[in-house]
Amino acid sequence: MKNDDFDYSYQYQNWHQDTEESLNHDIESSIRFIKRHNLISNEWGGKEDRILEIGCGMGRFLLALRTLGFSNLTGVDIDKKQIEVAQKNNLEVYLDDAAKFLEEQNASFDYIYMLDILEHIEKEKQLPLLRMCYQKLSKSGVLALQVPNALSPSFTYFRYDDFTHVTSYTEHSISFLLRNAGFEHFVHRPTGQESKNVRQKKKYFAELLFAEFGIKRPILTPNILTIAFKSEELKESWEKATPPLVNDYGVKYESWELKRRLKKIIGKFLPAVLKEMIRKIR
Repeated sequence: MKNDDFDYSYQYQNWHQDTEESLNHDIESSIRFIKRHNLISNEWGGKEDRILEIGCGMGRFLLALRTLGFSNLTGVDIDKKQIEVAQKNNLEVYLDDAAKFLEEQNASFDYIYMLDILEHIEKEKQLPLLRMCYQKLSKSGVLALQVPNALSPSFTYFRYDDFTHVTSYTEHSISFLLRNAGFEHFVHRPTGQESKNVRQKKKYFAELLFAEFGIKRPILTPNILTIAFKSEELKESWEKATPPLVNDYGVKYESWELKRRLKKIIGKFLPAVLKEMIRKIR
């Protein structure tokens, strides 16, 4: 069964409605998201840069970019009803398969956005699509992906709430995909700043991940945002212009490591010490 067999608007309406109120909310939310992660700005991008959103839906993210002054905008999606909604707002959007659409493009894109899209695509098609994205990006192009985070304590909700999801990701697995697609320069970020209450509740999971796998300072938001750059220079420029975003779960990694080292030392020398003590007693 393919994703284009479904009328995806039934799922999409759980989060977004074709109303003025929902439209304004989504545009404002997208603008905050763009600014929080510096997904595009005059510091390392231009207003005339060519932008593509794969899985554009009703076009809310594209409208946010238009509100910010960007005009060279294109969207593609396989859901007819959502494309029709986007077209009402005079957006250049196409009802088409993303890989097929990209293959037919002669000009390159400066930015490609795939937000909450990759996890819907059959696994055997994900790498070819990312390779096509790499090929169709300009020399200083950027690819931004948002995907479900398999390390998040609540990942099962994001993974299974949508019937068309096929997988979730970790920083390692999305890095694996990107490297195989040709990308060498990328960053992973939590999607937002979590509240103190949420961070406190996630502390146990952060401790567990470190105790079992040695993972320090994990991203535990329900989604991971990954930004991939065609050039190292652009990545460095983005890093200089973008404040880091870290959720501190209060894990004292230094204390844990000290305890590990002490345990290892004790485990190595204690048997010999005990053996010598027993010998002397005898």
